[in-house]
Amino acid sequence: MKYSSDVYFIYHQDDKEFMEVFEKLLKSNGLSVWDGETTHGKGLIDSKVVVIVMSTSSTQDRRCEDEVSLAYISDTPIFPVTKQTFVELERTLSFSMKLILAKINWMFFETEEQRKTNFATLLSSISSTLEQVTKEQDQQEEQDEDEDTPKVVMVNLHHSRELCPGAVFTKQSNSSQDNFSVLPW
Repeated sequence: MKYSSDVYFIYHQDDKEFMEVFEKLLKSNGLSVWDGETTHGKGLIDSKVVVIVMSTSSTQDRRCEDEVSLAYISDTPIFPVTKQTFVELERTLSFSMKLILAKINWMFFETEEQRKTNFATLLSSISSTLEQVTKEQDQQEEQDEDEDTPKVVMVNLHHSRELCPGAVFTKQSNSSQDNFSVLPW
C-alpha cells in the first residue's frame, strides 16, 4: 500500500485551533499531514497513523466516531490527544469508543505544562510507529514482488513408478495460476 501522508487528524470543528498547533509542530518535525485533497475516508486509509483530538465535542460527534471506527478496523495506529480531563471526556464517550480506545495510551494536553512536556513523547511515539509501518510496507512490497516472480519447484519422483520413474516434476507458480511439467531426469 502506498501512503499519501504520515498523519491524519480526527477532530471536531470546535477543536480546529488546537489541532492546528499539533499539525504545525508535526510538520516542523518533518512529518506530512493529510491535506484534505481526498475524501476523509480515503485520507484516513492513505495515512500511516491517526491522531484524534479528544474533547467533549469530538466524542459526541458521529463523524469523528465513524472515523475512529474506520481507523480501528483498518488497523491504522491511533494516537488520542486530549484537551480536557479524562473525567470530563469519559462521560461523553459512547460504548463503542470506550471499547476502541480502552487499550490505547492517551496523551494529555490539558495544561500548558503538559503541552510542553508531552509533545516530545507524542512525537517520539508517532515517529517510532511510522518507522514500523514503513518497515512493514517495505516487507509487503518485497513479498508482492516475490509473488509475481514465477517459482520453480523440483521434486524427484524416483519412488513413484506410476507417474514417471526417474522424472523431475516442476511447478511454475505465479499469483494467478500454476503450470506443471515433467522433465526427464
